[in-house]
Amino acid sequence: MAVKKRVAKKSPYLIVEVEKPRELRSPDKETASMVASLGGHPGFLYLLAKLRFQRSQLRAHLEQTKQETLSDVDFLKSGIAWTGWLEKQLEASAKIQTERPQLPPMDSEQAAFNEVYKMLESVGIPVAEQPRNSTSEIG
Repeated sequence: MAVKKRVAKKSPYLIVEVEKPRELRSPDKETASMVASLGGHPGFLYLLAKLRFQRSQLRAHLEQTKQETLSDVDFLKSGIAWTGWLEKQLEASAKIQTERPQLPPMDSEQAAFNEVYKMLESVGIPVAEQPRNSTSEIG
């Protein structure tokens, strides 16, 4: 008995599966507190440091080596931008403070600032409007 082979005709259509974006729901209180607690977790802090290191490596490679094509430059720049964006998102989610709050100057610092400020020649600023401490508009 002879076996007949059936050959399927090639379809002119290409089937592409596309993942539909899902809506991101707001986290409940428990999830929000768990994410906020990541700021003190050593593993999470290590991953953030690793992300910063990767961004610095990309930046150094961009600045210190010659790229062969413009697409290589674009690739490095997009990597730098995306790692920076990801770091900011993670820090904001875990409520990590990257900048220390500015403390008022100590008396000795204020006295030294005022002494140096007296030596400066201010052009175009009337004496009454000149700042008197280091927390004003200088700097």
